[in-house]
Amino acid sequence: MIQEKEPALQKIKAIYGDCDIEQFRELSLNQLEDIVKYAERGASISNAIKLSRQ
Repeated sequence: MIQEKEPALQKIKAIYGDCDIEQFRELSLNQLEDIVKYAERGASISNAIKLSRQ
């Protein structure tokens, strides 16, 4: 499961730079993919997390 999440986690780290990636490890793969989608559209990290939980 962790290996499936790794590409999304790497994209999040690439977009947001020096963020605490550990906070994302507990999220589902779908949530991570949503965060990447919102991040690519320019959402802040906190907004991307909020939107992924809806």
